Amino acid sequence: MRRTSIFTSLLCLALIFGVFTTTRAQEEVVFPETGHRVSGRFLQFWRQQGGLAVFGYPLTDQLTENGRSVQYFERQRFELHPENQAPYDVLLGRLGAEILPDWQSQPTAAGAVAGCTYFAETRHNVCNQQAQAGFLNYWQSHGLEFDGRAGKSYAESLALFGLPITEPYQYTNSSGVTVQTQWFERSRFEWYPNNPNEFKVQLGRLGAELGSSGTAQPIPAGAVQTVVTYYDAINRRSFAEAYAQWANNGAASNQTQEQFTEGFDNTVRVSLLLGNPKVLSADLVEVPVTILGVINVPRGNPDQQVQQFQGSYRVQRFGNTWKLASAALGPFNGPLPPSQFASPINLLQSYYAAINDRQFARAYTYWNNLGQASNLSFGDFQQGFATTGQVAITLGTPEAEGAAGSIYITVPIVIVATQNDRSVRTYCGDYTLRGLNVQPFNQFGLRIESARIFEAGSGVRPDTDQVQQLLTGCQQQ
Repeated sequence: MRRTSIFTSLLCLALIFGVFTTTRAQEEVVFPETGHRVSGRFLQFWRQQGGLAVFGYPLTDQLTENGRSVQYFERQRFELHPENQAPYDVLLGRLGAEILPDWQSQPTAAGAVAGCTYFAETRHNVCNQQAQAGFLNYWQSHGLEFDGRAGKSYAESLALFGLPITEPYQYTNSSGVTVQTQWFERSRFEWYPNNPNEFKVQLGRLGAELGSSGTAQPIPAGAVQTVVTYYDAINRRSFAEAYAQWANNGAASNQTQEQFTEGFDNTVRVSLLLGNPKVLSADLVEVPVTILGVINVPRGNPDQQVQQFQGSYRVQRFGNTWKLASAALGPFNGPLPPSQFASPINLLQSYYAAINDRQFARAYTYWNNLGQASNLSFGDFQQGFATTGQVAITLGTPEAEGAAGSIYITVPIVIVATQNDRSVRTYCGDYTLRGLNVQPFNQFGLRIESARIFEAGSGVRPDTDQVQQLLTGCQQQ
């Protein structure tokens, strides 16, 4: 096999994956994780006021609702008010009050509680769950930045979260996790006592749960399948087949077939995570990707390493066939393994969060072997959720065992699925997850290897004792 320098290897990867690009025109940033753009005043506000940790990824491009420019993020909705002076020209949606419209009928507090802050406007206390950690500490230490002074004022915290509109109670969120929760006008606080102190309080994904017309666009299955087929061929070292996935008999890759093949001399294996595709037209789809590749490093120490790339492909329809038309990817330095694949709980919670968000391309690549361990094409996988509205999951204790360079982890699960017709179906069983425990392949993290899921009746609520019984004693009905 022909050997090249690591620089040449990277250059060839750049040619194959597409030109390295950084999107900066009009201060616009494309987020490959969801395929959406943030620009202008919304981008400035997102960066200044907390970014990913506070608002999450964009779930739509900027759009118009009720005559006003808005944009949905995982945890919020930005609303543009050009009639106001900055920083009040961008206001946050009252998503907590919108998702919980009956909040005014919720139980209230009789009065102030020692050690808590009482909000007379809504008659609720906000307290800490433990010493110096909890909802009160989080509310007081976070907020929008208005005055340029250290710390957060009451007004800054109020602008970000709003007033409390419930007392704390146990709630099953859209990822299927039941946690102690308190709702605010613009947010939902969730308590995770087993996390490190800085992550014990997390914000609910209200933007994703509220939804928007901008997130429900159907995705042509052939466009996604073409990207999966492309990387499957590369992993099988069938480079002629991979080259044929490009338009114009491969010429759209801007290489000859020999150059294309040579560029993968040092590529050992590729792991793929798809983002949320964006339909640009009836015949053109943009598919965001994150690529992890194990690369041979000639004379290197170690002699193999993981390199990461991120960006997107544009996939074009030619009659009944989809082909790669162009690509724009560049080097990416994310955590290894990626956080959603670092633990069995993270993996399954993230998988069902993607399903609830209708991000089926993303969910598909949570399965091993580029999604193909599901034993379904992407089209069949997506169609399998056509009648599913929302899913809540309850997970049991993972059990691990090793075998021949791999680790297998079995996780019991109960799934409560609300259908589009509002009927409820319940399933139980387990997932088997697989990860490689050989360097550097272990940096890919875990993927779903297989599942044994049985229907277990209907109408079971996620927070009942019956779920716990199914979790420990699931049997095929």
